[in-house]
Amino acid sequence: MILAAAIAAILVAASHAGFFFFRDNFSTHYPVKFLSAAAYRAFEIPYWNFADGGGQPLAGNPNTLTFYPDNVLYLILPVHAAFNLHFLIHLAIGFAAMRALTRSWFGAWFYLLSGAVISATSFYNLVVAVAMIPLALLAAERRSAPLLGISFGLMLLAAEPVMLIAMVIAAGIAGLGRLTLRDLGIAAGLALVIASPQLIAFAEIAREVERSVPM
Repeated sequence: MILAAAIAAILVAASHAGFFFFRDNFSTHYPVKFLSAAAYRAFEIPYWNFADGGGQPLAGNPNTLTFYPDNVLYLILPVHAAFNLHFLIHLAIGFAAMRALTRSWFGAWFYLLSGAVISATSFYNLVVAVAMIPLALLAAERRSAPLLGISFGLMLLAAEPVMLIAMVIAAGIAGLGRLTLRDLGIAAGLALVIASPQLIAFAEIAREVERSVPM
């Protein structure tokens, strides 16, 4: 508990250290989360973005992570600190999950410093995969249906189809001979419950966006 509290304190302190994100985070994700933060603080759901392109859906856009659990940070921290902490939390979870999965500190650091992980820090939504992929593989190895469901549910809230499909395949391979149909049913049900707010919001705009049309 003391170690966890110390790590949490370090992450919160680091989150106040200016703006250390780049690329799509500056041009897309941070402006949207800045607008969303005002709605969260008014205890409202930010359904619509009035400031971009003459107005466009916000909650229905999975890239905005409107229903992601760590949005609670925007209620208690400055916007840039909450935004930074989203990345730090997922990097920390990804490191811990990979450490547990590989049983190696080297493996955890190798993963955290890999090109794939560093590239994912350019996107507020994709960094979720940094944590959820090793967490899902760990859940499959240890036959933990609840943990597997949570991993997929959180990734659905940050829906990126390509990474999601890749994670299904990887977790399926890792779970061969370990996960039963009952385990998979529990995991799928839990994932859908967690992701239901985002899925419902997306369904409202699905006919109007290009990703809902077969390519």
